[in-house]
Amino acid sequence: RSRIFEQSQLNDYVKLLADLHNPENPELTWLPLIMLFSGLRCNEIAQLFIDDILERDGIHYFRISDNTERNQHVKTITSKRDVPIHRKLQELGFIAYVGRMQAAGQKQVFPNCKYRPGIGLYYDSNMSVQLNLPINLIDNDRKLRLYSLRANFRNCIEEKFVNRLISAMDSGNSSDIGGYSRYYDLALNNIMGHSIKGTMGDTVYRKRQLNIMNAVLQQAEYPIDFSKLKHLLV
Repeated sequence: RSRIFEQSQLNDYVKLLADLHNPENPELTWLPLIMLFSGLRCNEIAQLFIDDILERDGIHYFRISDNTERNQHVKTITSKRDVPIHRKLQELGFIAYVGRMQAAGQKQVFPNCKYRPGIGLYYDSNMSVQLNLPINLIDNDRKLRLYSLRANFRNCIEEKFVNRLISAMDSGNSSDIGGYSRYYDLALNNIMGHSIKGTMGDTVYRKRQLNIMNAVLQQAEYPIDFSKLKHLLV
């Protein structure tokens, strides 16, 4: 079971992403960043096509789908979803990067990620080693892996929500935030592609699902200096 990055480790990791950035292999930089700011699984990111980057109601989002013709697969039926793109990814130039790939005639967001029929993924063991190399330079704990970034994403949002709930309860205004916990739970589990117990028949939630998911996802913030990485990517 993977563990999350401590804050100092996360700082060092982002610095290494900048130091090791290679424009010829943009996926080695973008996959970890997208995972950190969206909670997407590695293969969900690697298998993205240009037309999976969409916009609705002013919200850019990833379309995570199951498309056998393009060898796109999802873990479970609930993993098919639309996930908003975090503003930090946009600040770092992700939408512009997708535009450049499209202008170059590429169909995939990350053309270096080739489908491997033997393992059913868009990356092989060599790419997995490359993705985990910066992490190994920080800590040789085998529980600290690329997948840990997904756990960091969820942990970051949960901590922020709990802190606000505690603050509201201490001030005697718990109803101000407690009533939103159902929408929060639904949205966070939708973002992560997890199955949800019980019904999702809430009419209000279904009508505003992308907006609610976006509001929850944007809560993921990290006290990290991304300026060097931004200079390289934008």
